[in-house]
Amino acid sequence: IIGALLQKVSGPVLDMSTLMASQILMEQVASEGSGLLLHLLYQHLLFDFHIWSNSDFAVRLGHIQYLANVVKDHKQRIRKKYGVQYILDSIRTYYGTSREKTTATDDIKTV
Repeated sequence: IIGALLQKVSGPVLDMSTLMASQILMEQVASEGSGLLLHLLYQHLLFDFHIWSNSDFAVRLGHIQYLANVVKDHKQRIRKKYGVQYILDSIRTYYGTSREKTTATDDIKTV
């Protein structure tokens, strides 16, 4: 439900506090050991690049950095549940060079 609602929010409204709240929610669920809920949060918040790709550059960068940390810390689980190709394809879809020119080339290279 959270992911569906965030998809309806315009990009500029998604700020660092929204990103931080999402990260805190995922970390809290992870610390409580609820595997199914964490999987759903990863799927519908963390790996849903549609939500974050239209936000400000700082938010996009923070999202990618958090994603990188989650993947680094939980390599086996992420590989098993999602697969490397899924993650790469998702990033390419929303941050690749074929995307509309609304994002500066330097920003794309940084991400």
